[in-house]
Amino acid sequence: MCCVLQGELLSPCRCSGSVRCTHEPCLIKWISERGSWSCELCYYKYQVIAISTKNPLQWQAISLTVIEKVQIAAAVLGSLFLIASISWLVWSSLSPSAKWQRQDLLFQICYAMYGFMDLVCIGRSLDSH
Repeated sequence: MCCVLQGELLSPCRCSGSVRCTHEPCLIKWISERGSWSCELCYYKYQVIAISTKNPLQWQAISLTVIEKVQIAAAVLGSLFLIASISWLVWSSLSPSAKWQRQDLLFQICYAMYGFMDLVCIGRSLDSH
């Protein structure tokens, strides 16, 4: 069951035999994948040691490639466009001052296109998660 990661072997529960020991990184990965802090065989609750985090002022900057920067910028701009587009769709469909727009054929075509693009964007963002 354990991977090729090296590290200290632990006996984190009451199990014996071949399942008694595991590497610490393997145990952490197993806990994070299962979402449970107890052994599925002996039901022993793992003893957890608190992990301290650094003060945000001490965090190190990460380096990004140009491609990663462009991807982040595209995601931010795309999200802003999506929010603006949905806001416009809601305003133009509900606002009494936009009544004249709703009667225009060009507006109806644009409205349908924006609505379709918004649905595609939302669907794509759900697929990527």
